[in-house]
Order: sequence, then structure tokens, then C-alpha cells
Amino acid sequence: MQNLKISKKLLVMFLVTALIPMLVLAFVSYNQSKTALIEKTNEKMFIYGSTNYNRIEQYLQSKLENGWVLSQTARIINAVDTYNQYGENSTEWKEIYKDLEFLNSYVEKFNVDSIYLIDKNGKGIFATGPNRAKIEGADFSGRDYFKDSISGKQNISVFAYSDIIKMHYIAVATPLEKNGKYIGTVNMYLPVPQIQEMIQDGIEIIGKTGNVYLIDSEGLLYTNTKLGEFSQNAAFEKSIKTKAVELLSPEIKTGNLDFTFSGLYKDYRGNTVVGDLSVIQIGASTLGLIVEVDESEALVKLFSLRTLMIILTTITIFVGFILSVIFGKMISSPIKLAVNDFASLDLSKGLPEKMLKRKDEVGDMAKALQNVIEGLKTTIYSVMSESDSINQAVGDVTKKVVELNSDTQSVSATTEELAASMQETAAASEEMLATAQDMETAVDNIANKAQEGAEKASEISSKARAVFGSSQENQSKTEKMVRLTGEELKEAIEKTRAVEQVNVLAESIKQITEQTNLLALNAAIEAARAGESGRGFSVVADEIRKLAEDSKDAVTKIQSTTGVITSSVEELTKSSRAMLDFVYNQVLPDYESLVSTSRAYSQDADYYKDFSMDLSATSQQLLSSISQLNTAVEGVATSANEGAEGTTEIAGRATNVALMANTIQELAYKASENTDNLKNEMKKFNI
Repeated sequence: MQNLKISKKLLVMFLVTALIPMLVLAFVSYNQSKTALIEKTNEKMFIYGSTNYNRIEQYLQSKLENGWVLSQTARIINAVDTYNQYGENSTEWKEIYKDLEFLNSYVEKFNVDSIYLIDKNGKGIFATGPNRAKIEGADFSGRDYFKDSISGKQNISVFAYSDIIKMHYIAVATPLEKNGKYIGTVNMYLPVPQIQEMIQDGIEIIGKTGNVYLIDSEGLLYTNTKLGEFSQNAAFEKSIKTKAVELLSPEIKTGNLDFTFSGLYKDYRGNTVVGDLSVIQIGASTLGLIVEVDESEALVKLFSLRTLMIILTTITIFVGFILSVIFGKMISSPIKLAVNDFASLDLSKGLPEKMLKRKDEVGDMAKALQNVIEGLKTTIYSVMSESDSINQAVGDVTKKVVELNSDTQSVSATTEELAASMQETAAASEEMLATAQDMETAVDNIANKAQEGAEKASEISSKARAVFGSSQENQSKTEKMVRLTGEELKEAIEKTRAVEQVNVLAESIKQITEQTNLLALNAAIEAARAGESGRGFSVVADEIRKLAEDSKDAVTKIQSTTGVITSSVEELTKSSRAMLDFVYNQVLPDYESLVSTSRAYSQDADYYKDFSMDLSATSQQLLSSISQLNTAVEGVATSANEGAEGTTEIAGRATNVALMANTIQELAYKASENTDNLKNEMKKFNI
């Protein structure tokens, strides 16, 4: 901006203060208008979609009412009940079957594709229309709408493809009840194309490019579209992938009937459209309802407004440019005239009287500039006069600087000699300080070691006392345990003598088995004498004999086992007595020795602790004395160093003074030269 001329600055100012705000205002207005038009279009589409959806709901509700009317018809109830009782080959059913032809009149009356009856087992028993042969005898037991209906719930099925009638359908199922039991269902196939017509009826009010269609969560079209390649034979056959499908898919899957969306996106033709999306329920099917119109049609008024804004902006820029050039020249011409006079350094002329008499800002600037010229003349006269005075003062300064140089050189030599002596003193003091510090370090190590020894001795003493106490306590516990163990062991040995009673009992059982064996033998002999009549008794006698022999073997094993147990008990008794003897003769005396040793160990630890504490106190006193000596020596060394540094600094400053004096002399010469140059420059002005 500093390098631009006034005319260009005015143009830039116009752009900043007028054009840019106007463009911003136009942009904001355009966007607000666009938003308002989109909202208005979405509102219209929402009303359209809601109205048509309500029409479909009313249509489906009327079909539910039609189904209820049929379910209350006695001829239908009696027909299904007769089929359930007598079957399809019965005379009763065949007579009633012919009577059901009256349902054909209801097909036209209710505007449905077909009315058909299903028995309680899910079998089609009667149907109207061209699909009669396919429906009658077909199995509907797996259909959800039949399952709900036969359980007493009137319902509308999902949109689905029927493998029975080979076409897509939506069915209304109503239960048939007799004497409190559900005996079958009456059903109606609704015309799917009619629902599509109801969805798309009146779409022209949205616009020429208005479009409306239904999809499922996978983008499968449930109706044809109004525009493009899917306007024919696309329902239940073609799928689309658009932004609308992406938005609706998760909401359809979760059954979110409160979901709505309005905005701009690309449709399946690649056109930018204004769309209104919602999730609706038709029967048992949850579907997405999409209403769209091309952006170019919805915002046609906005495009006209944009063209008008561009024209007005172009005119404004052109007019602003012309005015900026005119006003720029009006302001810059007088300024150029004044600048040319200044450029020639001719101050003898004043500014034109015409410019001084102007009443605008240019006149104010001319008057101020005239005052500057007058002031500049006065300043030039003063500079010329003061230059002579400065030259005279420079000569006086030069003489005084020469005298100052001579004095500072003498001071510098004296202070350098004094600094050398002070440095020697400081060096000697530092050597003494280093020796004293080494002594302090050594004594400090001794004091630390003594303190550590005292702490270790204290720990050893505590451990020794703990060992002594533990030894006494363990000795007492061991003696008590040995006494109790000996008593319990004696009791256990006495109890083992019960094993001998087992041997006595085993011997008695052995004798009984021998007697039993003899009795079994005698019984066998008597049975043999009895002949055929004693055969059963002989078998019993034989089994008794075997049992006696098995008992004898078991007694033998028991006696063998008790012998081993008796031997083991005797060995255990010997080992236990040996263990008790070892405890009394070895363990308990060792505990007495451990208690005596730990008592002596504790006394020695207390002596070593007292000795370490005395050594630590003595070394601390020695360390304090050496520290005081170090402080004194360090003070001497510090004073010597400070004195040396002070004298050195004095010598340096004296040298600096001499250098500064030379600098002042050079500056004085330069000031004289500058004064002469200034006088020559002032002579260039014509005053």
C-alpha cells in the first residue's frame, strides 16, 4: 500500500469498503435464499410424502376392515369348519365348495386380486381368480402371516415373492373363529401396482423432475421410479446405490420410523437433487420413502437471482473504477505541484496562492507545507551558524585529550606492579588452603567411618540381644515339646497292642471256617444220598464250602498283615525311644551352649558400640577445628585474590581511559569534518 499512488489507493479503498461488503452481502443473501428454497421444497415434498403415505395407511386399514367383514360371514365360517371335519373328498364339502363362488363378487367390490381360504393346518382350500389352481392345495403353514392369523391376530404380510402364485404380493390375513377356537383364516392378495400408483399419485406438484419410490435396507426398489432407467420393470428386480440409500439403510434395519432427512445429494442418474427421506411401515415391511426433485428445477429462481447479482456487481465495479480515477486526479495534481518545488531544493518560492486559498484538505495541507518551508529556512540559517561554533570546540577538546593520555599511562604502570605482588600473595594462600582441605577430607572420612562403626555396633548389639532372647525361648519350647512328645508316644505304643487282639479274632474265625467246611461236606454227602430231591441242597452245600474256604484264605491274609503291622510297631517303638534319647542327650545341652554363647556375644557387641561412639565424637571435634582453620586460610586467600583483581582492574581501566581518549580525539576530528559537510549541504538550498 505504501508504494501505490493516491488514485490506486482510492480504488483499493473502494474495493475494501464497498465492493467486498457488497460481495459478502450477495453471498450471504444467495445462501440464505438457497436454504429457504430448499426448505420450502423439502416442506412440499414432506407434505406430499406424508399425504400419500396416509392414503396407503387408510387403504390398508380399509382392507383390514374388509377382512374382518369376511371373517364374520357365516357361510365362510361354516365352509372352513366343514372342511376341517369331513375333508376335501366329502360330499358335505363339495356342496359347500360350490356355494363359495359368491366370494368372486367381493373381489371386485373390495378391489383385491384374490380372496382365498386356509384351513387350520395351513392348507389352501378355496381361492378366487386366475390363481385358484395354484392356491388350492398349496401349503401356507410356513407363512408368517398365516402363523399370526391362526393364533388370533389379524395382520398384513410383508412385501414378498410367492413361490405359489409366482409373483410379488402383500396379503391381508384374518382369523376365522368358531366356538372360541380358531379354525382357519380368510385372506386377500392386494394389488401391488396399485400401492405404487398411490405412492406416485400427484408427484407433478413437486415439479417436472419430481420423483418418488420405495426401497428396502439393501437398496432394492419396491416400486418403479418416475424417471430414468428404473421407470419400468424395476420393482423387486433392480437395486440402486446412492447417498439416500446409505442414509436410509441403517434406519430401516433398526425400524426407526422417526427418521427424516432433507438435503442435497446425487441420485441414481448422477443428478444433484433436493431429497426428502423417511422410514415408513407398510404392513409388516419397513421401507424407505424417497421423494426427490432436480436441484436445477427447485432452485431455478435462485439461479435468476445469481445472474442479477453478477450484473449489478459488474456495473458497480466499473462505476467505482471511473469515480476512483477522477477523484484521485483531483487530489494528486496539487500535491505533485508542491512536490516538484521541493525536489528542486528551491525554497525561495512559496506555494501558489490558489492552493493556499483552497478550503478542503488539500488547502490545509498546502498551508501546513508553507509553514514547513518557513521553518526549514530558519533551521538552515541556524545550522550554518552553529557549524562554526562546533569547529572551535573540537580544537579545544583535542588539546585536552593529549594531556589525559600522558596521565593515564603513568597510572597504568603503577597499578600493574601492585597487581603482580597481590597475585603472589594469593598463590601462597591458595596452597595453604589446599593442604588444609586435604586434612579436613581425611578427618571427615575418619569421622564417617567411626559413625558407621557405631551404627554397625548398635545393630550387632540389637541382633545379639535378639539371638539371646530367641535362644532362651526356643530352649523352653523344645523342652516342653520333648516332654509332651514322649508322653504321647508312650500312649500311642500302648494303643498299638490292640493289633494282638486282631490275631486272636482271626484265629477264632479260622476255626469257625474249618467247622463250616466240615458241615458243608456232611451236607453234600446227605444230599447225594437223597438223590434227585437233594440236588438243590447239594448246590447250596457246595457254595457254603467255597465260602468257608474263601474265609479261611482271608483270615490267613489278615494274620500275615497283622504280623507285619506288629513288627512295624516294634521298630517304630525302638526308633521313637532312640529319638527321645538323642533330644535329651544332644539337642537340649546344645541349646544350653547356644544361650551362653549369645549372652557373651551381646556383651561384646555393647563394648564395641561404646568404643565406636567415643571414636566418632573425638573425630567430630577434630573435624570442627580443621574446618575453622580452613575458613581462616580461605579468607586470607580470598582477600589476596580480590586485591589482585582490584589492582588489575584499575590498570585495565586506566588503559581503557587512554584508548577512549584517543577515540574521543578521532571523533572530534570526524565531527569537524561532518560540520564542514553539513555546511556544504545547506548551501545547496536556495533560500
